[in-house]
Amino acid sequence: PRVEHPQSFDLIARYPKLGDRSKRNDDRYVFLEALLASRGKFLVFYQGNTLRDGKEIPPAVVVEELVDCLAESFLRDSGPSGSATFAEHRKKMAERLVVRHPLQPFSRKYFSGADQRLCSFGAEYCRAAQTKESGVRRRHAFLPAPLPPVAADPVSISLGDLSRYLSHPVRWFLENRLGIFLQERNREFQDREPIHLDSLEKYQLSRDLLAMHGEGLASPEILLSRWRGEGRVPLGQAAHAVFAEIRDTVRPIVEQVLAYGPGPADRELPPLRREIHLAQDVALHGELHGRYPSGHIYWTNSLLHGKILLPVWLEHLFLSAVAPTDQRCETTVIGRGSDKGTAQVLRFSPVPEAAGVLHDLASLFAEGLNTPLVFFPKSGLAFARAMCNAQGSEQEKIIGACAKAEEEYRGSEFAPGEGEDAY
Repeated sequence: PRVEHPQSFDLIARYPKLGDRSKRNDDRYVFLEALLASRGKFLVFYQGNTLRDGKEIPPAVVVEELVDCLAESFLRDSGPSGSATFAEHRKKMAERLVVRHPLQPFSRKYFSGADQRLCSFGAEYCRAAQTKESGVRRRHAFLPAPLPPVAADPVSISLGDLSRYLSHPVRWFLENRLGIFLQERNREFQDREPIHLDSLEKYQLSRDLLAMHGEGLASPEILLSRWRGEGRVPLGQAAHAVFAEIRDTVRPIVEQVLAYGPGPADRELPPLRREIHLAQDVALHGELHGRYPSGHIYWTNSLLHGKILLPVWLEHLFLSAVAPTDQRCETTVIGRGSDKGTAQVLRFSPVPEAAGVLHDLASLFAEGLNTPLVFFPKSGLAFARAMCNAQGSEQEKIIGACAKAEEEYRGSEFAPGEGEDAY
């Protein structure tokens, strides 16, 4: 029966009188009418277990009362002592009346014949039950052995390809070597005006505002009018609320960019294009932007996780290996802090053996063309940070770091993890 939840202004519920209608009593009467209208059989179906963990769920009150009535209407079975309690008699009556069906249609209970009330005529379910009883099927490896090398000629790797590969090695292997694309490239256009922006839409707006070096923070009307024309923010005063939230996120990042960035006298240097011979048959070529005499600077409105820091670290290694004379071999990374309204700043110093590190990464790139590399940037960075900040024995550090990496890999109900990626 339904449970009534009266409104606070319902005077009938506040001052009940004899003869008032009750939805709960109406439902009980409907059940009684269905029982009296039956002639040959009366079947009652209800959900007996939860879908999440399989815990038993009691039936409705009227069903429980029906079982109690049937137990009281028949003689009790005699137990070993000559008499059985009502609880034992009711339990036996419920076991005789209630048929519990398994969750899966291919359960062996439907085909074993142990319970004559459980049967199935599905041939495909019978084959599935037989396969399950015979043992777990052996899973075949997606790639039993590495693929043959692409070419034996000297390899020239671009810095961008190396960065994209290390950011997602499995995706690079599937798309560039096997031609398998698991995600749609074309995103559907929205056919409604935005009312509530999701995290991705807020990120894109804050990225545009950050690209303007905070010029729209003081006078947002021009920027809001452009965003309204593009259909990216709600109409009316709701747009100002969205802008205030984005402004609070971007402002501390802009302040750090002005503090650690180039001074008024510094001018941006032209892009640096170089090629480094890492070995006899391996070369790395790339192009660096955002160069200033004081060093290389990079800022973003995202958290400084593995997929953000990895490309910047590769560019810093390339900068240290080239060692240009017109700028310092230092890199400053500015991003959003973990706390609301804060920013995070990281500074990379020159790496003496940058060419050797790039050679090792290029070797992984060559290996990844033949077989997928198991590497997860976000989880790996979480593991490394936990190892650096942990205290205790080496085993305790490893256990704690593995827990942090697993947490980053699995994610949570608020943020997806790396394990939820289609690749």
